[in-house]
This record gives sequence, structure tokens and C-alpha cells, in this order.
Amino acid sequence: MAKQQVEVEELTSFLEERADYLEEDELLACTVQDGDFYKSIYAALISRGTKLIVGPRGCGKTHLMRYVWTKCKGDESLPLAIYISFNKYFRLEPLLKSKPNAIALFNTWVLAKILIAAHEVACDIEDDQELDLSSILFATKQDLESIVERLEQSLSPTSDLEFLVERISVSGVTSALHSLTEWLERKRIVVLLDDAAITLTPEYLYEFFDIVRTLKTSRISPKASVYPGTTEYGPKFHVAHEAESVDAWLSIEADNYALVLGAIAQKRFNEYEKIPDDISQLLKYAAFGIPRAYLMMLREYHSDNSRSSQQKFNKLIEKYTSVRLSEYRSLVSKLPRLESIIDTGEATLNKIVELIKDANSPTKKTIQKQIIVGIEEEENPLFNRMISLLVEVGLLLKLPNVSHGEDRSYERYIPHLALLIRNRVFSQGLHGFSPQHMIEFIGRKNVKHPVRRTSKTLLGEDLLQKLQLTLPPCRKCNAIRLTDTQRFCHQCGSLLVDESTFNKCMALELSNLPRLTSWQSKVITGLDGAKTVGDILSMQDPGTELRKLRRVGRKTADKIISNVLLYVDEFLS
Repeated sequence: MAKQQVEVEELTSFLEERADYLEEDELLACTVQDGDFYKSIYAALISRGTKLIVGPRGCGKTHLMRYVWTKCKGDESLPLAIYISFNKYFRLEPLLKSKPNAIALFNTWVLAKILIAAHEVACDIEDDQELDLSSILFATKQDLESIVERLEQSLSPTSDLEFLVERISVSGVTSALHSLTEWLERKRIVVLLDDAAITLTPEYLYEFFDIVRTLKTSRISPKASVYPGTTEYGPKFHVAHEAESVDAWLSIEADNYALVLGAIAQKRFNEYEKIPDDISQLLKYAAFGIPRAYLMMLREYHSDNSRSSQQKFNKLIEKYTSVRLSEYRSLVSKLPRLESIIDTGEATLNKIVELIKDANSPTKKTIQKQIIVGIEEEENPLFNRMISLLVEVGLLLKLPNVSHGEDRSYERYIPHLALLIRNRVFSQGLHGFSPQHMIEFIGRKNVKHPVRRTSKTLLGEDLLQKLQLTLPPCRKCNAIRLTDTQRFCHQCGSLLVDESTFNKCMALELSNLPRLTSWQSKVITGLDGAKTVGDILSMQDPGTELRKLRRVGRKTADKIISNVLLYVDEFLS
């Protein structure tokens, strides 16, 4: 697969849309509180019982959780809420290769982070950052942070912390949370577990959801954010019985779709009224239910100095779709054994777009639209894995299944509308640029039946044969593996070990970092002693070293460092 580098000239716009970068006052002020869609999610987050908040990146899972957490802090009539982000869990991945008790250490890390969050929310509510809660929450916040910090460095806790580590258990944490809830005079507590979709390390994922399962009590209600399609819950966590799934991805099929995104933009983008109505409406569809994407496109359109609206719009759609596809391709770096499946997935997506385009050809002479493909259900795990990855990154929206005859059931999907817009699905035969025409086309009633295909008729024999795992060779003799379950090399007998994804991230050359501009990638090659991401992170003062380079000042150095850190967080999330 050819590597595509997507330049991101400005980091500011991206950070403005990330909920984890918003101050609490801003979070309260810019959150849409009306409408049935978000009200139902708020209610689920505050309610009793375990809930799974499901949606791709950027759909608002973090925003929703942090909003509820902030609201609950300031309202004594609501349950106590603690918020924990697990976006750095992959820093513990090397422990799986180096420590025989890696799963136990991961368990300790999760529980310690919950206790730290409990400390922080109690200090905020009591307005006392020096509050000593060690009698309720096992230990001081500093000791718990020391445990977390060492584990994220792939180190075992120090000997003086071992006694504390042995005391930290799920039963102990539930007892501590009950005591804290009573001490703060709240009736119950909700535990908001963000970035819980740790899909790339199943050993940790299974342990995590076992913690979620056992953490629940009559007064403790866990809520976990997960990705659609690919999250595996392990043998002990049965979703249908253990939790209720709540969809946080706003469907483009929803009656109030445009109103909801418009309300978000009015709160988050001050220049919203300066965007032409037809452009802002078309960008809502191009965002495909992802508020962060809509806000970023509005900002970029507004800041573009191109002469015509057509130039600005086309440039924006081309860049946005390139970024989305680049994000999908980047899965290869995290899941190298799925490289062939990911490659085939992109080819499949292109085929789906062409099918939809053909179904909407002007020669069809219909007043309806066709944007749904139906794929007959079958037991092909590699094909299903391929489709689920496209759903996870938000390139396919899954709709409820439909039956066609007694023995046939179809899984229905809508491909990303930005891809359909880029491929002129809604403007075929149209001369010139007419946003209003495309809006009216998208607003048409759907054809009754989807474009129906089996995996074979969708992919064809050649692509179907490419659906196979890409297995890493033996490190000693370079012999190709024969099966995915093979543990020893059939040629030299050496133990077969997969490379740590964390180590892969650290070994990435800075000049190949996707988030750096062409100029930044070029200039950073002159940095002595720092060629990889890991080199930058290990420097005591990387900013000073970067400023030694020609034409690199403080702002540019800060921007490069921010891009490196942001890439690491995204890569390991």
C-alpha cells in the first residue's frame, strides 16, 4: 500500500474541536442540551446500570461524558460522577512481552486511575485541592499517581508501593467508592470510563470489561465509551445481559439531523452565520454525523481565501476525504497482520461508492435516491472483520438488518456521504456547481430496497482471495509463518514474537510523521540525535533542541512537539 502523507498546516482548529481540550465553563456553555437525541444520551449516562456509549471517533463520546461529569459536580441532586480517560492504555502494552503478571498490573493501573479520579472530583466539590482522602480511597493521590506513572513507563511499582498495590482490588475500589459517595452525601455514583474501546490489545480489553462487569453495584453505575463494529468484550462480559448499548453517532437518516448539527455549530463556531446557508447545509451531510468534522470543515471553509465557493468547497471535500481515508490506512501501522484486509476494505469501499453512483445515474429517471447497500449475511470472519473496521473509523454507517425471504438476511450500510459528494453521486449530469441541487437530491426519499450484494458479487474472486492475515516472518531466519496460531518457526524452531505496537510507534521516523507539514518533515531531519518519535519523547527539553534548527522559533517548536504528542495519543488510542 502506498503511503499517503496528509499535511495538516494548523493544529489550532483540530484542538478547538477536541472536548478534552475544553475548559469546564466552556464545556457547559457550548453543549447542546435540547433535542431528544442528546437528552436520551445524557439520561443514559446519569441513569442506573451499565451503559456502553457507542460511536466512532469525533462523534462526541468524550464531550458527552465530560459534560455529564461537570454537571454532576455542581448539582447535589444528581449522582456523584467521576471521569477517567484510558487513552494511554497502550503504554502498558510492552508489559505483555516483559512481565509475566502484565494482566494483574493492567488491572492495578485501571483501578488506580479510578481512585485518582475519585480524589480529584472530591477535591473539586469540596474546593480543597489539599484534601486528604487516604482513609477512604486507600492512599494519597500522589502514591496512586506514582503507581500509574511507573506502569505507563512499563515499570513495576517500587517496593515501597507493593503493599498498596496488593490492597487495590475491584472489591476494595467498590467499597471505597461507596464510602466516598456517602461522605459527599450523594445517593449513588456513575463511573464514566472514556476511551474504553481498547480494540488493539485483546488481553487487556477482556480484563477491562471484566472490571466493568464486577464494578457494577446497586449504587455504582459504570458507563464505557466504545467503537462500533470492532470492540471485543471477552468471554465473561455478555453485552446483551451486562449492559445497554446507547448509540452516540447521529444518523444522517434522523429527522432532526440538520437541526442538531446546526445547534452545535451555533454554540461552537462564532462565525457560523457568515457561512452561506446552502454550503453549511451541504457540509452537514459531508460531516456524516460527526460534530467535530462539521466544525472543522466550517472553520476551514471560513478561513479559505479562494475566490469562488466552488473552489473552497471542492478543496475542502477533497482534503477531508483524504484525511479520513488516511486515518483508515493508518490502521496498518497498528494492526500489521490485517494489512491485506485493510487494503481490501478500501477497495470494497470504492466498489460500494461506484455501485451507489450507478444506482443514482440520471438514466435511472427516478425521483428517489439510493445510498444504501445491503450485504447478505454469511459466516466469513475475515470479510466481517473488514467491514467492521470500516464501521469503526466511520466510513460506513450500519443500519438495522433486513430480511429478504425466509433464509436471507442483509446487513445494510450507508457509505460516507463525503465520498459520495466527492464522486459526484448527487450531481451527475449537472453543469456547474449547485449546492442546492445536491441538498435536494440528498433530501429525496430512499428507494425501498438497498443495492443487494453477497460478499462474492461485491468483491469478486480476486479481492476475496486477498482477504487473509498478513503474518510477520520469523525474526531470526525471516521464514514466512504458515498460520496465525503458529508459536514456533517451522524452519529454525525459534519462538515467534509479534512486535509491540507501542514500540512501533516509538520507532516511527519523525520525517514520516503524518501530522507534520512537508516543511516540518524536511527541517526536522537536521535534528541531531533525534530521528524517531521515541527520541523526541525521551529528550529532557525537546523544544530547546528544535529551536537550534534554522528558522525554527518557539511557536514552530511548540507546534512540532504538539503534533508529535497528538500523533502518539491517536496512534495508541
